[in-house]
Amino acid sequence: MSCFEDLSGEILMAIFEYMNVEDVWTIFFNMNTRFHSLVFDSRLQLTADVSKVDKLNYDQFCSSLINKNFSNIYKLILSNHYNRYPQIRSFLSQTTFTIFQSLHALTLTDINHDELIEITQQIKQLPYLNYLHINTHEIFRDKELTSATYALLNQSNIRVSIFHLHERLQWHETETISSCNTEVLSLDYINADRLAFLLPHCSYLRSLSVTLDPRTSLSKLTQHDISPSLTFPQI
Repeated sequence: MSCFEDLSGEILMAIFEYMNVEDVWTIFFNMNTRFHSLVFDSRLQLTADVSKVDKLNYDQFCSSLINKNFSNIYKLILSNHYNRYPQIRSFLSQTTFTIFQSLHALTLTDINHDELIEITQQIKQLPYLNYLHINTHEIFRDKELTSATYALLNQSNIRVSIFHLHERLQWHETETISSCNTEVLSLDYINADRLAFLLPHCSYLRSLSVTLDPRTSLSKLTQHDISPSLTFPQI
């Protein structure tokens, strides 16, 4: 029976890509010269789920992520976990998202308004980022919610957008959403009138899933009775 170390580099890297980067470093970083080289192979597409890192190890983990493996990070997950430490703010104080030029997918949980605005400006410079998942816990003021909506929808590179906001999306009709190239869109909370206004700006949309605000009329969407939760697999 062959041992683990006898596996080809391609198979080992495929295994690494199913693991969180923290586990890859912990297990394989100093194993031997071959594994050390594989961990930093430019073809490697790693997941960095920072949300699982406890506060005691956070600074050391971020330092390693920023200084060693930033070019191999394919998927990044950060979370403030409102009952834990402010992870996203700590992350922003140490680096910018622009260093992760290979990043394809970004998930931000319990993010606040100021962090959201700052990050949405930075990720415009990430050429491969095409998946964005945003989850908020705090209640945004109307003005903040409007600015957050524009920041999220005016992302020309994003193809899959999942927005779970504590309050319904809103914006001023006089302003234009000019850079929405999203093909798959999931909105956790929006009123029917806003949805009717949004859809013409999403010309590439193929799949839509929404939870409508039950307090608003559906007259602009349909004359028939429909559920507050809508899913349209094909548009």
